Amino acid sequence: MQRTQIYLTDDEQAAIRQISIRSGSSQSALIRKAIDQYIAQNATGTSASKRMNAFGIWQDHDSPPSLTELRAEERFTE
Repeated sequence: MQRTQIYLTDDEQAAIRQISIRSGSSQSALIRKAIDQYIAQNATGTSASKRMNAFGIWQDHDSPPSLTELRAEERFTE
């Protein structure tokens, strides 16, 4: 683990302190968790980028499936 210093506003510090007290987690652990969530949401390969990569995949097909068939399929989630 690498040590990193950050600046927080007074309000941010107070909020982190209160969440830390309520949850029993250290402020550092809460900040790491928040950073991990942010990275997961913004990393390449996320749902949004996968959707954008899929844009136009049916353009070369003569008979794409009907919307009724697609909607009837099981939905996949991440």
